[in-house]
Amino acid sequence: MAKEKEQTEERIPRWELKVDYVESCNCNFGCPCNFSGYPTDGFCEALVGYHIRQGRFGRTRLDGLDVIYAAAWPKAIHQGGGTLRLYVSEAASAEQRDALVRIFSGKAKGSGAFELFGSTMADIQPPVFTAIEFTPAGRQSSFRVPGALEVQLAPFTNPVSGEVQDVRLNLPKGFIFRSAQAARTLVMKILGTGPLSFDHAGRNAFYARLDFQARAALVANECQRGVIGDHSLLPELARAAAPVVPAIARLAAAARRAGVPVVHTTAVRRADGRGSNQNARLFMATRRSPRPLVPGTPQAEIVPEIGVAASDLVLPRMHGLSPMSGTELDPVLRNLGVRTIVAVGVSVNVAITNLVFDAVNAGYQVVVPRDAVAGLPASYVEAVFEHTLGLLATVTTAAEVLRVWDAAG
Repeated sequence: MAKEKEQTEERIPRWELKVDYVESCNCNFGCPCNFSGYPTDGFCEALVGYHIRQGRFGRTRLDGLDVIYAAAWPKAIHQGGGTLRLYVSEAASAEQRDALVRIFSGKAKGSGAFELFGSTMADIQPPVFTAIEFTPAGRQSSFRVPGALEVQLAPFTNPVSGEVQDVRLNLPKGFIFRSAQAARTLVMKILGTGPLSFDHAGRNAFYARLDFQARAALVANECQRGVIGDHSLLPELARAAAPVVPAIARLAAAARRAGVPVVHTTAVRRADGRGSNQNARLFMATRRSPRPLVPGTPQAEIVPEIGVAASDLVLPRMHGLSPMSGTELDPVLRNLGVRTIVAVGVSVNVAITNLVFDAVNAGYQVVVPRDAVAGLPASYVEAVFEHTLGLLATVTTAAEVLRVWDAAG
């Protein structure tokens, strides 16, 4: 069963969407689900339109297509029992239809709320391929399926002057949007019977431009000549890492071909050590080295087998044990739209394990190819994977990751 699941996940191509997002629901303005998780009337009924400005699913382009997400839940969304029906542009080809249904039903995983919402559905009805009229126009956006459903938005206005109010909802950690223009519905209805039949004019609405990306990044930690290469300050670690360097090099090359960001997180210090930690034996050992990891020296360089391409990012840190905590890694990854970190490099003893903890705490999915990380002794590394990393990250192999990226590239 586990093997069958792995094979299914391997067949999911990389995908990304840039959309005009128009949300309408039965809640009061602002939608309390965004704050407390519970809808105004105790149940949720929503019509959400997506106009795809640019998108792809593997090699299948999705530009210009529309999807309407019609959903109803008898209680709060997270309490489940939902009903979902997708309306998809009839102009979509067979490949495009399959891609859009897989994405919006949550079967293609990735970023956005699709997979999460999909898990709350008790009834996912067959998709409807039909003509969709969609006008993305900010707070005056509209969409309709003639004879089936319609949504029209309007802005809030000052009751005295009539001036349009620029009302926005900002959710810095929102899982659907981080910022959206708030609006109200002039029309919001779907015709039919059963749960997907409702009319909620004069209720909550939002408009936003969103990027949904099932995007990973390869984070290669301390793959430096002064750590695992020919200038290593830690020769035992370098020997332990030697067998994994070719796997990391293959992963980096495949990531670049597939458009996956490659981020090198490096440990460096000033020649005089100012500003660097001195409060642990590990720091003191590296401080005494005649070849410290000073920027611009061979020790600080990435090993040539892996290299640094023009598209790669190099993020040095001068303090601490973690590639993420107190560094630029988290904001850089978020700016790139990354939700999944593939962690490689050294060492399982300290930095890789710190990275997994910090990334999981920050909301990322983490994948660790077992044969692309190193530490010592081997028995300790095995114990860390069994008792710690295996509980927090998806532990896999470089070959499994390569299969996914090679298919996307």
